[in-house]
Amino acid sequence: MANRSSFLTRIARLRRPRLLSLDGGATAVEVALAGSLFLLIVCVIIELDLILFTQSVLDNATRDASRLIRTGQVQLSGGVSVFKSRLCGDIGSIIPCTGLEWNVQSASKFSSLNPVVQTNSAGDMTNTQFQPGGPGSDVLVQVGYKRASFIPWVIRYFGTHQLLISTVAFQNDQYQ
Repeated sequence: MANRSSFLTRIARLRRPRLLSLDGGATAVEVALAGSLFLLIVCVIIELDLILFTQSVLDNATRDASRLIRTGQVQLSGGVSVFKSRLCGDIGSIIPCTGLEWNVQSASKFSSLNPVVQTNSAGDMTNTQFQPGGPGSDVLVQVGYKRASFIPWVIRYFGTHQLLISTVAFQNDQYQ
């Protein structure tokens, strides 16, 4: 019986075409195609995570620095230098302070404030000013950061820089 089963096994091997049994290269091709797509997706996810993290840090720093305007500490004790030092202190080493731009405007009513962020061809804010207003003024604070892409070849999909904007609107307290 053992001879008969080994005979049948030899016959089965002869019937199968040898070319069809060679499939070792197919796995390499599949890994190359699927692996490159997987790597692209992972890099895009990392890039988007970094954008969201940077935006969160910028939002928190803008909110903290705006509180100094709202309570009158900026107007009573030094102006833009107090605002800038709080803003730069809150962003730490994540965002370079030299890359920040701001537009602080005030008016007697919110409808008089212009929330549109104007940029030039390089992506920098063009309507930058610092007018924190007085007691009871309505204030709009916009802080921008032009963030470079972390992964260079992802630039093709997101552009060379992303301008991240954080906006806070409030009414100043009745300080003095």
